[in-house]
Amino acid sequence: MTAFKGANDPRTDPLAQAAEIESNINDRAGIRAYAEEIYKGLDTYDTFLDNID
Repeated sequence: MTAFKGANDPRTDPLAQAAEIESNINDRAGIRAYAEEIYKGLDTYDTFLDNID
């Protein structure tokens, strides 16, 4: 079976490789931002529980 080696193939095209890396970095940044929002929400919820007494 022959591997696909055409334009925009990340295995052979350096620009496609760069785009793939940039996409992965952006995905990770989005996940990190989402996790930070969850953490802030948990902190707020814990503060709420502490002040409920």
